[in-house]
Amino acid sequence: MLYTDIYWVENLVGGSTKMKTSTTGAVAIKTGDPLKECATDDLLIPITAVDDCVVGVALHDSAIGAEIKYIPSYPWNVFAIITTTGCEYDESEDKFNKCDFSVFTSGAMSVAPGTLGGNGDVLLLGLAEGETDDEDLNVALCVFMDTPYTNTGR
Repeated sequence: MLYTDIYWVENLVGGSTKMKTSTTGAVAIKTGDPLKECATDDLLIPITAVDDCVVGVALHDSAIGAEIKYIPSYPWNVFAIITTTGCEYDESEDKFNKCDFSVFTSGAMSVAPGTLGGNGDVLLLGLAEGETDDEDLNVALCVFMDTPYTNTGR
């Protein structure tokens, strides 16, 4: 599968998924970036560290100060995320385990199965359709576990 962006796959509880809108903070956003809140709640920027709390995934590129639409990181929204080079997803070891993001380049973020350096906020559910088990740069299906929606009931 040719893949670069993190993208929404499905809503586990059925029905449609409502998009949210906010404003881009002091850092431009690329399609597929996991987003975090700035010091001002209504501003969003791409995550920059393993302990950042993901509020959603960007649906499009957005310049500083522009509107950004995103899919919220509700625990029932499933996303497809590429694995970091050298940290391939292995079904027998990684399914239903948590991991962290390990690459924080806007437009090219990835997760590292088998590692837990921060919150372990990404729960691995399996391989995306068409992906090969235990291969470099494969794509895993994931949900976010440490979000403002799971922590505060928003």
